[in-house]
Amino acid sequence: MPSYKIIPTETDRIDPETLQEAVNTVLGPDSTWDPRRGIVPDTITENDDGICWVEYGREETYDRPTWDGTEETTEVSKFPIIFLQNGYVAHGKASNTIETDIEATIQKLLDSEISFDPVEFDEDDLAEVIDQASTLQEANVSPSDRDDPEYLTASDRGDLRNTTFWEDYDVDPFEKIRIAVPGRDVNVDVGFDAKGTIVLYGRKMEMAVQARALRYLVDEIVGQYVNRGDHQGTLGRFDS
Repeated sequence: MPSYKIIPTETDRIDPETLQEAVNTVLGPDSTWDPRRGIVPDTITENDDGICWVEYGREETYDRPTWDGTEETTEVSKFPIIFLQNGYVAHGKASNTIETDIEATIQKLLDSEISFDPVEFDEDDLAEVIDQASTLQEANVSPSDRDDPEYLTASDRGDLRNTTFWEDYDVDPFEKIRIAVPGRDVNVDVGFDAKGTIVLYGRKMEMAVQARALRYLVDEIVGQYVNRGDHQGTLGRFDS
């Protein structure tokens, strides 16, 4: 399932042409960028509504066991970087090392001297997110009352907050919510964890759908209470 981290930025939008110029600079002949890790050439894409994305790639070489011993194998992992054009960037979830590289790449593309840490969530944050959501179509909850099942799922065509389910479990920790992506006949289940990972649940979800779902999520929920300054970092964060 596609998994993302959300990062606040200094500016609300980046012009697609400016982004293309930044990509060209990063990939240019005068760049010291390692060709085995960084922006994958010719991957910049712009959606109809202005959302842009590129792919970050990382090439790893390892020894693969074979019948006769080992064989050197090269594998390339790719992670999307999505400029949501609302003051936030989303990037694919990866290991800590790769995420540090991805976030340094975002900083370079934005030509920023300030880095920002990904948004993180705890149970109180998620409760506030749900409270501020425009609609809550589906939710998974872990009831605190041990007489209840360990895990419950509920859904409603309208809003779960208008049901007895919400009356019974609104104070318990919610783990997943379901929202409708605007302008497309598709529903996306969105999961959160305490480290800020956002998971989009769906089969063969096009990148354009993922991008619009993430922007909707940030516009309608996350951005309503996140203070960008709380996630501001420094250049030193990427020096290691």
